[in-house]
Amino acid sequence: PTAVIGGTITDDGGDPVGNARVILYRQQQQEGQTKVVTADSETTADDGTYEFARVHAGTYYVGVSANPWYAFHPPRRAGPDGAALPSDQQPTSPLDVAYPMTFYANATDSSSATPIQIAPGDHSELNLTMHAVPAVHLEIHAAKPDLSHGFAVPQLSEQVFGTDEYRPPSQVTMQDAGDQMVIDLGAVAPGHYLLHDFIVNGVRSEEHTSELQ
Repeated sequence: PTAVIGGTITDDGGDPVGNARVILYRQQQQEGQTKVVTADSETTADDGTYEFARVHAGTYYVGVSANPWYAFHPPRRAGPDGAALPSDQQPTSPLDVAYPMTFYANATDSSSATPIQIAPGDHSELNLTMHAVPAVHLEIHAAKPDLSHGFAVPQLSEQVFGTDEYRPPSQVTMQDAGDQMVIDLGAVAPGHYLLHDFIVNGVRSEEHTSELQ
């Protein structure tokens, strides 16, 4: 018989977190090495619940990615020349927060995630609480693109069990700043991210790593 893994995702106040992405990871052997790979993913209902049915016996991990429904990210301000103002002159809000990627039982790094042993016929209830932290904003200054040659917004990813997982930005805004384009990738939780290469005027840039604290 197969097993079932389910539970409820809540926030700091105990309220359900709907529309959260819950990812089920499975530990397996590949080419003589032990690896953790994505097995399945679900989106929580309005009441914060999720369920993975027909789970085979093995070792699993659960991770959650979500955005606080109440978060407010003030729009970035620019000076008369169109250039973004320094960080200390940008508007602030106590609701400018984000959720870090969270792993069962209460870890924000996959290396500290708790392994879950699943036997045939098990029905495991795994509940997680998301903790909001002050958000970090990432701005990218790039040459103005020639849209006829293609332009792709930079992408962020972070390492999860040794594999890059993309983190969709909460919102993306682009601002004309004279001879440059300022791209705001929105709010993310502090952490270590990989800024993937992007295309401007048909030229692919190099990848960059950014430690956002």
